[in-house]
Amino acid sequence: MRESAPPYRIRRRIRGAQLPSVITTINTQIATALSGLTSGVRPQDAKLDFATETVLDVARALRFKLADTGLSLEGIRQSGLGYSNLLFMATVIVELPGAKEADLTLFLVEEPEAHLHPQLQMLVLGFLLEKARESSSAKVPSGQPEGRIQVIVSTHSPNLTAGVSPKHLVVVRSQRLQGYVQASGANGSPTHRGDL
Repeated sequence: MRESAPPYRIRRRIRGAQLPSVITTINTQIATALSGLTSGVRPQDAKLDFATETVLDVARALRFKLADTGLSLEGIRQSGLGYSNLLFMATVIVELPGAKEADLTLFLVEEPEAHLHPQLQMLVLGFLLEKARESSSAKVPSGQPEGRIQVIVSTHSPNLTAGVSPKHLVVVRSQRLQGYVQASGANGSPTHRGDL
């Protein structure tokens, strides 16, 4: 009696076949978010795809590919760090519709300006502001979760700070001689003071 090959050794042809619907859905959602983050400057395409053709390797080898729209998609390592960061942000943004199931979701973004030119920084800021506005303008039936998204951005970029209303800015600075951290609004009035 001949033993059958272990399931992980069976080769299946994946390239050229239709992608599973979950990958197609992920590709569509991330492409939409990435388009919102990069349109107007250098629109990007991204695709989650299989890097190899064996079943064993499929689980280990899923890779994103990224390139300017219209160019051949390449491995993420061939992209600039700024666009790689935007791709990561796009994957997080895909999860934001789940905010509808909570009263408040904090979307924390650390230094979104990193490795981006000023024009793209402003597009990212506009995109983040729009996501917050969309959630605050939604009509919520009584007794349902509010589904609000609050975007909190830490930045060193004067471009980003110039792009928002001063009433939305909080300046955090350390007063080392006095042993505390002080946060103040853009007008300089203290908003919070705590021990280090």
